Amino acid sequence: MERPIRLAFKLIFMAALIAIAWASLVPQDVRPQTGFWDGWEHLAAYFVLGITGFIAFPSPSHRLKMLVLIIVYGIVLEVMQGFLPGRMPGVVDALANSIGAGLAFLAVWSFDRLRP
Repeated sequence: MERPIRLAFKLIFMAALIAIAWASLVPQDVRPQTGFWDGWEHLAAYFVLGITGFIAFPSPSHRLKMLVLIIVYGIVLEVMQGFLPGRMPGVVDALANSIGAGLAFLAVWSFDRLRP
């Protein structure tokens, strides 16, 4: 049986996947506005997605696969925006997504190395 904390992180990870897809694919005027630069929003969203994913699936082999999948997920959502009215795909957004996921990977990796 899974530990409750890991199950909770899996549910949070799934919710984050859905929230990011929703925010990426709804019309621009419906999307929540934070007042921050768009790149920071992308970086933060994918950092949270990465942290929750890496905690939910903690084995090192899963983490590397998770990193690749999160980066591909971000790229796919950016490409899909090209087919939606009022939305435009962005290389900078895809890069910010990837950096956010990469920073999450490094944070979890560093935490694991520092833990006794």
